[in-house]
Amino acid sequence: MKAALCCLLPLLALRAAAEDGPSPEMAAIQAEFDEMTKGGQGKAEAADRIARMNPFPGEILSGFLVESKDLRYRECIVMACEYAGAASKPAVPALAQVMFVPDFVLRTGALAALRACGPDAAAAIPSLLKVLSSDKVLRGGAAELLLCGMGDAGRDALKAAISDPDPAVAAKAMTALSDALNFNRAGPWALLAEVIAGEKDVWRRLSAAKNARLCRYEPGADALVPVLCKSLLDDEDPAVRAACAASLPEPASRNPDLREMALEALEASVKEDADEGVQAASAAAARQLRPRR
Repeated sequence: MKAALCCLLPLLALRAAAEDGPSPEMAAIQAEFDEMTKGGQGKAEAADRIARMNPFPGEILSGFLVESKDLRYRECIVMACEYAGAASKPAVPALAQVMFVPDFVLRTGALAALRACGPDAAAAIPSLLKVLSSDKVLRGGAAELLLCGMGDAGRDALKAAISDPDPAVAAKAMTALSDALNFNRAGPWALLAEVIAGEKDVWRRLSAAKNARLCRYEPGADALVPVLCKSLLDDEDPAVRAACAASLPEPASRNPDLREMALEALEASVKEDADEGVQAASAAAARQLRPRR
């Protein structure tokens, strides 16, 4: 109800303003649209000029974005919201709606605008969670935004989705996270470590362990490598142990202390693990980590 009201208010304001005559802001926006329509400037130029308006007319643009039938206007608006960054916060409810329209350019533009708005776009988190399960094209971008662009609220929401009691919801969230890691490998160390170490569900631990191999070394890897080592030796499921072994070389390779820790766990696994597949995975990972002569 609250979200619907937030989206309705800009429309009411737009209609009320139209009855009383256009405000200076509306007139300026319409002038930019008219110039774009005539060919005097491109969408990017019009969006840049709108984004530079002070104050940024986020509420008015929300009304245009939801009500207008002109695709060029709507594309220009989402571009202006992206250029405006955090100033576009009043338009967040409308941008969240646009992530579900049929037009691909509009959907991706809305996601880019929310990313530019950053933590101030937290009101869009419920919509981003829906994207994880409904849009195979945008789900990776939505997961990346929740993980890296929405602060603690976004990370907590993504973690809750991965741990959802409904296996279908959790599977789609983990798939989206995997998509995100394929084009943005930084950041999810703590989240993956928590899933590997704490999840009771074998499939979720396995998915997190496999995703870990997509992560490159950076200081945050200190939180992940010890968890991979412990799960390699202690996890009850051989597939999870093998995935942990395969994932260790990438985050551990560039730090001498982490490399030594990983090699110790891998060598212990080769000697002590009862599963031949885990032994083979550990031996292959150890070869990757040993200095070449």
